[in-house]
Amino acid sequence: MKVTVPVLEIYRNCGMLLQSKSDIAREKVNEYLAFVKQAGFEISGAGKVSPKVIDGLNMQLMSDDEYIKFISGKS
Repeated sequence: MKVTVPVLEIYRNCGMLLQSKSDIAREKVNEYLAFVKQAGFEISGAGKVSPKVIDGLNMQLMSDDEYIKFISGKS
């Protein structure tokens, strides 16, 4: 059995935004998901992810205060 080592793990704060249908969140989420897709292409092609894509995966979707307002319906 071949043992593999993970190339990349993605952890995301503001997770509720990823499922949101809100126009407020949609643009940032689509930008983020484009980075996820690009990471998949890079891993499958080169076996690693470029620093630019890693930065995109680590981008802030919303500040903590904005996110709290958003999920509480006060935005």
